[in-house]
Amino acid sequence: MTWNRQANAATLPRRVAIAFAGLALAMGSASADAAKGGTQRPYSSECDTVVHTADFVNFTIDLRCKVRHLGLTTGTFTQVADFLGVDNAGNVLLGIHSDDVTYTAANGDELWSSFVGTATVSPGGDVTYGALETFGGGTGRFEDASGQAALRGVATSIPPTVGFYASVGTISY
Repeated sequence: MTWNRQANAATLPRRVAIAFAGLALAMGSASADAAKGGTQRPYSSECDTVVHTADFVNFTIDLRCKVRHLGLTTGTFTQVADFLGVDNAGNVLLGIHSDDVTYTAANGDELWSSFVGTATVSPGGDVTYGALETFGGGTGRFEDASGQAALRGVATSIPPTVGFYASVGTISY
């Protein structure tokens, strides 16, 4: 199954879009942290992902994104998945985290972040996930960047393992 955001837009869980409203309200507590690095600004991203599985625990993920304040961006990170259990519907529940997210803008400036969240893998291989991303510096104009964004996404766990996520929050730099 090849992931095509336009072709599969109707299959995105409606709760992903609805969750942004609640997450944006929850971001109020993150606003104070976002002011440390400079001027606070709204942040948002839309990223297509390609997942490379090493051992079903560690994943390398390549990104192609449109990020507010960075423009068209590439990126990469290593994600670790921890087994949390199986729910009554047979979905596998995972804790996910990464400490090495790097977004690279067209001019070479990098924005660094980490995230922690959860993922659900359906018996059919569909993955939905959500996380809180925390920005922690970078290079160029993002050297002192700080802030947070809530992200939600979907992917497939059946090769080719591709997906999409979007985020919203605040950033200072």
